Amino acid sequence: MFSPTSGASQQATLIPAGTLAFANVTVQELKKSQSTGGEYASLELTITDGEFANRKVFEMVCNPKDEKNSEGWRKMGIANLTRMFEAAGVFKHDDPSTYEKFNGKDFVAICQELDGKRIAIKIKIEKDKEGTHPDRNKVADYLSPNPNSGSNRSYQKLTEGNTGASAAARTSAFGSAPAASGGGSAPSWLNQPR
Repeated sequence: MFSPTSGASQQATLIPAGTLAFANVTVQELKKSQSTGGEYASLELTITDGEFANRKVFEMVCNPKDEKNSEGWRKMGIANLTRMFEAAGVFKHDDPSTYEKFNGKDFVAICQELDGKRIAIKIKIEKDKEGTHPDRNKVADYLSPNPNSGSNRSYQKLTEGNTGASAAARTSAFGSAPAASGGGSAPSWLNQPR
């Protein structure tokens, strides 16, 4: 009944790399980078359907208007937010006026709109290179119905019920409990003053 390993933490099975899933977004908090002071949001993505329902992937998205964030991270932030809003139906690729929703709005308003939205993701496994934490799940790509996004084929597969995870990947994906990045041109709302 009792043993030295009672209550010891066990490695959870990771979600297989390449899995496609719908997830609800919870914006946990806005933070500042310790190295640059740039603003970003911590996100908790909760998978909504299938065998991985209720599993969580943790990610961050930077404030693309904050010049303390690197240019590359700001571009990634623009792309990721755009894809999330496209998947959630806030932006409609066939109606360019919908991309003007955040003109003149700050990052707080953008995060408030994102909170609670259902988005689509492709999952990867991030390997620990320094031995400081177990391998974990991250977002490989944010999926979008936009044909120009580069992720619309995966989005279509997901809407057809294909989660992309193979049986072989399911049996070999072990590691720690889950945790979450994408690419595109700047929407007009980023060019507006804060």
